[in-house]
Amino acid sequence: MSSTLFLSSLLAIAISVVGVNSLIVQSIEALEQPSGQRVFEKAPRLIRSATNFQTRDSLAYYYFTIKIPEDAGESLKAVTIIQKTNVEEITFFPQETRAFFGDRLKKELSIPLDSAELFVSQESSESNGVKVVLAEPVAAGNTVTISLRARNPLYGGIYLFGVTAFPEGENSQGMYLGSGRIHFVTRGGR
Repeated sequence: MSSTLFLSSLLAIAISVVGVNSLIVQSIEALEQPSGQRVFEKAPRLIRSATNFQTRDSLAYYYFTIKIPEDAGESLKAVTIIQKTNVEEITFFPQETRAFFGDRLKKELSIPLDSAELFVSQESSESNGVKVVLAEPVAAGNTVTISLRARNPLYGGIYLFGVTAFPEGENSQGMYLGSGRIHFVTRGGR
């Protein structure tokens, strides 16, 4: 008798938790922005960040790969990649920015850009990243890689880059995807 009561209680708790969670998910997906801003229903994911050269003070490409889920609800139109504060500010060359479907190891079709320009921080009025606007929005269900040309820092270590994705639309709200991490080495392996 007690095992039946225990199983019944456990089942009731599980149903309650699932029911509450589905209500929360439904209310989040159904939420419309009062300002009319367009937002992703399900967040794109930053799945990889890498560089082709880790040595100090060399020209390199930095790759940031983003997966847009099937149920994102919006297409990807723009991406900002902003260096987090570190010992040294990295120099970017936005005119050499590229975008393509797939990841850096399996480059597929190139994606035309509308613009790629230095991103200027409102707090410091200094450029510390790049804003990339795609010529045509990329539909949900695709994987996109942004390739930035940059000069590696003189000092090795781990550098972080905040990545934000923007859906299509004039009044779109960006979604912060997290920090891409790139490790640079100096002589002696540090």
